[in-house]
Amino acid sequence: MRLAGVRFVVSVLVLMIVGSHSAAFAQQLTRDVPYVQSPHERQVLDIYAPDNARDLPVVFWIHGGGWQAGDKTDVQLKPQVFTHRGFVFV
Repeated sequence: MRLAGVRFVVSVLVLMIVGSHSAAFAQQLTRDVPYVQSPHERQVLDIYAPDNARDLPVVFWIHGGGWQAGDKTDVQLKPQVFTHRGFVFV
Protein backbone atom coordinates (compact mmCIF):
# COMPACT_ATOMS: atom_id res chain seq x y z
CA MET A 1 0.00 0.00 0.00
CA ARG A 2 2.80 2.40 0.86
CA LEU A 3 4.52 1.73 -2.48
CA ALA A 4 1.37 2.84 -4.32
CA GLY A 5 1.43 6.12 -2.41
CA VAL A 6 5.08 6.72 -3.27
CA ARG A 7 4.40 6.00 -6.95
CA PHE A 8 1.51 8.45 -6.93
CA VAL A 9 3.59 11.23 -5.37
CA VAL A 10 6.47 10.65 -7.80
CA SER A 11 4.04 10.68 -10.75
CA VAL A 12 2.52 13.97 -9.62
CA LEU A 13 5.96 15.54 -9.18
CA VAL A 14 7.06 14.43 -12.65
CA LEU A 15 3.91 15.89 -14.20
CA MET A 16 4.44 19.17 -12.35
CA ILE A 17 8.05 19.42 -13.51
CA VAL A 18 7.23 18.56 -17.11
CA GLY A 19 4.25 20.88 -17.17
CA SER A 20 6.23 23.81 -15.81
CA HIS A 21 8.73 23.62 -18.67
CA SER A 22 6.33 22.87 -21.51
CA ALA A 23 5.68 26.45 -22.57
CA ALA A 24 9.37 27.22 -22.95
CA PHE A 25 10.20 24.12 -24.99
CA ALA A 26 9.26 23.61 -28.64
CA GLN A 27 9.11 20.36 -30.54
CA GLN A 28 8.40 19.40 -34.12
CA LEU A 29 5.72 16.82 -34.91
CA THR A 30 5.61 14.96 -38.21
CA ARG A 31 2.43 12.88 -38.40
CA ASP A 32 1.53 9.75 -40.32
CA VAL A 33 4.88 8.84 -41.87
CA PRO A 34 4.40 5.48 -43.68
CA TYR A 35 6.87 2.72 -42.84
CA VAL A 36 5.89 0.34 -45.67
CA GLN A 37 5.63 0.82 -49.44
CA SER A 38 1.81 0.59 -49.70
CA PRO A 39 0.68 1.54 -46.21
CA HIS A 40 -2.55 0.69 -44.49
CA GLU A 41 -3.95 3.66 -42.55
CA ARG A 42 -2.52 2.13 -39.36
CA GLN A 43 0.98 1.52 -40.76
CA VAL A 44 2.23 5.03 -40.12
CA LEU A 45 4.41 6.65 -37.48
CA ASP A 46 4.39 10.01 -35.73
CA ILE A 47 7.82 11.54 -35.16
CA TYR A 48 8.39 14.04 -32.36
CA ALA A 49 11.72 15.87 -32.30
CA PRO A 50 13.21 18.87 -30.54
CA ASP A 51 13.41 21.96 -32.74
CA ASN A 52 16.53 21.90 -34.93
CA ALA A 53 17.18 18.25 -34.04
CA ARG A 54 20.25 16.66 -35.56
CA ASP A 55 22.12 13.44 -34.74
CA LEU A 56 20.04 12.66 -31.66
CA PRO A 57 19.24 9.26 -30.11
CA VAL A 58 15.80 7.83 -30.93
CA VAL A 59 13.24 6.27 -28.61
CA PHE A 60 10.93 3.95 -30.56
CA TRP A 61 7.73 3.43 -28.55
CA ILE A 62 5.22 0.67 -29.24
CA HIS A 63 1.88 1.26 -27.53
CA GLY A 64 1.14 -2.31 -26.47
CA GLY A 65 -2.22 -3.96 -26.84
CA GLY A 66 -0.89 -7.22 -28.27
CA TRP A 67 -1.22 -5.89 -31.84
CA GLN A 68 -4.98 -6.17 -31.31
CA ALA A 69 -6.12 -2.98 -29.57
CA GLY A 70 -5.01 0.57 -28.97
CA ASP A 71 -3.23 3.00 -31.25
CA LYS A 72 -0.43 5.54 -31.48
CA THR A 73 -2.51 8.38 -30.04
CA ASP A 74 -2.16 7.03 -26.50
CA VAL A 75 1.27 8.56 -25.88
CA GLN A 76 0.20 11.15 -23.28
CA LEU A 77 3.28 13.10 -22.13
CA LYS A 78 5.92 10.67 -23.38
CA PRO A 79 6.97 12.68 -26.47
CA GLN A 80 7.34 15.87 -24.47
CA VAL A 81 9.39 14.18 -21.74
CA PHE A 82 11.82 12.58 -24.20
CA THR A 83 12.20 15.49 -26.64
CA HIS A 84 12.83 17.84 -23.72
CA ARG A 85 15.78 15.63 -22.79
CA GLY A 86 17.29 15.59 -26.28
CA PHE A 87 15.72 12.49 -27.82
CA VAL A 88 13.66 11.97 -30.95
CA PHE A 89 10.47 10.08 -30.04
CA VAL A 90 8.85 7.82 -32.64
